[in-house]
Amino acid sequence: MRNIDNEVLYIIPALFVRTGKTVKYIPFDQILYLKAEGSYTTVVFCNQTKEHLSSLTLGQIEQKMKCPFIPRVHRSYMVNLKQVTGLVGNAIKVGKEIIPIGRSYRHVLESFIII
Repeated sequence: MRNIDNEVLYIIPALFVRTGKTVKYIPFDQILYLKAEGSYTTVVFCNQTKEHLSSLTLGQIEQKMKCPFIPRVHRSYMVNLKQVTGLVGNAIKVGKEIIPIGRSYRHVLESFIII
């Protein structure tokens, strides 16, 4: 928590998503990747046995999250860099999935990973 010009900002390392009448708390460390599904977004968890479909677009989630280790790497994907297990050509391996790296997003990865 920090105080900036009488405005209190709480930095919570989690994503809060609405599921019906409740709000679900998803810690960033449990997110493997996020995938755009039209005007929805699928949140895939690290254990890969659960997924959550959010009614927010990937762009809306990206703006709300502002998490430096879960950047956008493709127009359809955001990836938890703490879960990257390798690079395969112009793609990254996250868990069992191969996620493409968009040309316009490659510079984001280069700031985190030596390519």
